[in-house]
Amino acid sequence: MKYFLTVPLEKGIDFLNLNQLLDKLELGQWMAYQIENGYKPSMYCTPKQCKRIQLLEKAKRIVTVPINTDLDDLIGKPYTVTFDAYNYDYAPNDVNIVDKNKDHLFIRDNTIAVEMLGYAVSKNLTRELEQINRAISRFFPSYSNVRARYTNPMYQYRTEDLKDGAVTLTLLHMNILFYMYLALIAASILSLGVELLHFRYNWRSDGKSTVPRMTFVLEDEL
Repeated sequence: MKYFLTVPLEKGIDFLNLNQLLDKLELGQWMAYQIENGYKPSMYCTPKQCKRIQLLEKAKRIVTVPINTDLDDLIGKPYTVTFDAYNYDYAPNDVNIVDKNKDHLFIRDNTIAVEMLGYAVSKNLTRELEQINRAISRFFPSYSNVRARYTNPMYQYRTEDLKDGAVTLTLLHMNILFYMYLALIAASILSLGVELLHFRYNWRSDGKSTVPRMTFVLEDEL
């Protein structure tokens, strides 16, 4: 699953599997788009999940778009998710960075069973089948090495700072305290200035203060 990254410092990853995504869609916090004749969550859902998906499709929280739709335009919107599939060696992490410039992530749902792709070939084509099997046996062990020559795997998006709903405090979180400290200093300076002005304008030109003086009278005991 791929979705648009927003405020990762404060919120982290909103969902890591299909169940969590459906929760966000039902709350109206996210919007999902699925490509016509493409990968859809209904292809891998459990019976309970499939019912939720049908309700979300009726509520227009999961929208099917034509096959010629530009995915970049869709996932460029905040809180938007689309569905896609990548090979394991290309997306080896639970949360992968697709594009740093566009803030796109690919989230691998480990709760969905791995699906193997295959092609139907007539068993009467014995010669062709033998050639295909030999080619697969030679090519498959080195598939990841050949692929790595042309495409690098996605980088991992770090989420170690977000565990059990807790956020590790960093210097960025101290900005508010710094601003409060500056505001208190400014208030102290302003208060001192007001006191100095008050003292200055209430002082007579002859050097005598207008502040009432307290007179103590001592009486001898009788």
